[in-house]
This record gives sequence, C-alpha cells and structure tokens, in this order.
Amino acid sequence: MVVLVLEVFGFVLTIIVMCVYDTVTHVIDPKFPGAVDEIIHLGEYWNEEALKENRAEIVASTEHNGKIYKRVYKFLAAAKIIHDDIEWIYQEATNPLKTKEELSQFIKKIIKGTKKQEKLPLERHLFGSAYTYFGHIHHRETYLDDMKKIYCIKGSSVNNKSKALQEISNQYLNKGYDVDFYHEPLVPERLESVVIPELSIAVTSFEYEKAKKTIDLDEFLNSKILTQYVKELEISKSYFAELMDQVYENLKKTKKNHDYMETFYTPNIRFNEINVVIEALLMKITDQKKSL
Repeated sequence: MVVLVLEVFGFVLTIIVMCVYDTVTHVIDPKFPGAVDEIIHLGEYWNEEALKENRAEIVASTEHNGKIYKRVYKFLAAAKIIHDDIEWIYQEATNPLKTKEELSQFIKKIIKGTKKQEKLPLERHLFGSAYTYFGHIHHRETYLDDMKKIYCIKGSSVNNKSKALQEISNQYLNKGYDVDFYHEPLVPERLESVVIPELSIAVTSFEYEKAKKTIDLDEFLNSKILTQYVKELEISKSYFAELMDQVYENLKKTKKNHDYMETFYTPNIRFNEINVVIEALLMKITDQKKSL
C-alpha cells in the first residue's frame, strides 16, 4: 500500500493506493474518508486467476523478501551502534564553549536583518537522503540549487552539525518563518539540511561549492584527544563501512527478488484501465484548483 499526500494549489489531498508490495502491508485508515482522503484500489485491475496460478512462487518470493529486509534492519541497527561509538569520540574531542561561541557568531551573520513575522510558523519534516541498493543516495540539488543563499556547516561529527542546524532552524521559527527539515536515514532525529522557503535560504551539512558562508566545526576539536583515539576511530569507521556494505548488498537482493515478482504481475495488470483512473484523478485535482 502506498499513501500519497499531495499539496496541490494549497489543497491537501491524501490518496491511499492499494497495490502489491514486497513487505508486510501496513493498514492506514483514512482520517477523513470521502471528505479529504480517497482510496484507490489497484487490485481491481489485475488478472486474479492468472496470479493464482503462480500463487506458490509469489508467496515464497514475498516471504523471502521480508526475511532479507529483516537482515537489512539488523545490519542498520548494528551500524548505528558503531556510529554512536564514532560520535562518542568526536564528542570527547569537542570544545563545547568554543563551538558555541563560534556558532553563535555564524548564526548572527545568517539571520542579520531578518524581520520578525506576526504568524505561527509551519514545519515540514522530510528525509534528505536514503539507503538503497545503489548505496546512500540523495537529491539535495532539488531543494538547494534554487535557493538564493546557501550556508554550509562542515565537520566530522554528525551530531554537532545536526545540533547546529536545529539551533539555526529554531531562530527562524522564533521569528515566524516556515522551516523544511531534511533528516538523515540512520538516525531520523538528526538533521542533514534545513530550508527557509520564504527567504530562499538553506543551511546544509553537506559541502556545497555555492555556499555563501561556511563554518567548519572540526576547527574546534581537540587534536590531542583525537590523537589518543586514532586507532579506535579507524576500527569503528571500518566496521561501519562493512556493515553498510552489507545493507546495500542485501538491498540488491531484495531488488532482484522484486523484479522476479514483477514477472508475474506486469503481464496480468490492465494498465489501460489504470491510465483511465489516473486521468480521472488528475481531472479531479484540476477541478479542485478551479473551485478555490
């Protein structure tokens, strides 16, 4: 099942598309059935009898994929523990007072001259990247390239960069500006980037050649402490890389298995009828625009 939440012309349309998926189905009840939410059941457009003829293969493949995904989650959990060890070392080496002072000056330069708005700000929380069978991918150019001002926060510590992004976003929220938060996939609480759409400003933890200003939090790390943990960092980073390689390799297996399942479904789906449904849905969205 796929849940689509579309904001079209200022109107939020929630569409729950029922379809074949290679993991256990998660049931989500429509919050405002008929009034806001719409359920589209694509199962009406497949050849059920033909699919039943391949029932054993479909069931076996689906269950196999579920088992592979469980392995992926285990490797991710292990990778998170190792990454926590890496972060612990960087926290030991962080000079909190110096970091706070320099970051405060950096933030002042960013928000200088920003007027306070008399409105409640809105927050949007999204994932800024994802782990896939291609590896760790992102499309940050889709939300960064159009910004008029881009600021960059560099550093080895993901936690330090995330805290800095949170502090910057709080400043804009307090001034009444909407903020888009882009989270990282390993620890969703951590941030990769924040965007203030009304000001066309973005602050990112990725190195960005178009950045107007950059702060490197590594400048405030204690080199003596880091030297004490050189071997530990090397080992933990190696383990983390190996675990993530296993994540990607197992995701490749799920993709291969999913493609195999598609050989049963693709020939038995009436795509011409689904295209009619899509056209009707687009027409409904267009009509809602006209009625606003």
